[in-house]
Amino acid sequence: RCDNKDGRGTSICSQCGARDGEQLVRDYLGMDNYDTMNEIASALGMDATVTMSDAERQKLQAERRAKIQAQKERETQERRQAQIATARIAQGEWSSARPADSHAYLERKMVRSHGLRIDAQGNLLIPLYYHRSDDKVTLVNRQSISADGTKLFLKGGLKGETWFTLGKPNDGDVIFVTEGYATAASIYESFDCTHPVIMTIDAGNMVKCAPKLRTLYPHSTLIFASDDDRATELKTGTNPGITKANEAASLAGGYVAAPNFGDDARRETGELTDYNDLHVHFSLSDVADQLNHIIDA
Repeated sequence: RCDNKDGRGTSICSQCGARDGEQLVRDYLGMDNYDTMNEIASALGMDATVTMSDAERQKLQAERRAKIQAQKERETQERRQAQIATARIAQGEWSSARPADSHAYLERKMVRSHGLRIDAQGNLLIPLYYHRSDDKVTLVNRQSISADGTKLFLKGGLKGETWFTLGKPNDGDVIFVTEGYATAASIYESFDCTHPVIMTIDAGNMVKCAPKLRTLYPHSTLIFASDDDRATELKTGTNPGITKANEAASLAGGYVAAPNFGDDARRETGELTDYNDLHVHFSLSDVADQLNHIIDA
């Protein structure tokens, strides 16, 4: 795929990785750097032996910087327009959907719907809201979940710094922050829906949301309830759920909680990762018991 970033003829290949136009020509023709530059100059009708003056070089560099800046501004504007258009689609889908009384995904996860809806195709819809600094909240995207658990977002829509809230948080409350909906619902229901929970979609977005959550709730106790990606850690050496939750807590001055499955071997196979798994495979009271230790600490 050719993306031509900054006008450098860049491309991305699934087998050979990312490279710029010069590297592409060099690798294709099997030439060294000197011969490659001569070949490119010849193709462009340029003389590679001509030496530029300092003034000419500075002018060329200034023109290139201006071109790059214009391209970035154009891409930003196009991305913004796409986000606005996608937000309208999400709002339309949400308006036409019906309240979710039951759904196969919720039944499998053993949780209830807390403000969710179902579209005409039978997909569960979770609205994702962007909270602006002027307190205006806008529905900008949605996550759809099919009966088999397939999760999709609207392409081109805003995702970073968006979230969905279970309950009505006020500044000063104990607020839990999770990745996915099932985890959020298990925690919310384990406390009889008394502690609000904010679902941030995934670990990466949890980090993006953390500073804004602290701004909105400066006096609240924020508890980042992480996934424990032990199976991923065994393969890659990194546990993204716990790592990102710690990063988010550091940014927001909050706390981290991770589910404790004891020595259950399913933790290492990926069958047990989050508080919903603790709920489904153990009990809902285990969720509250483990998290109460964080609240009372």
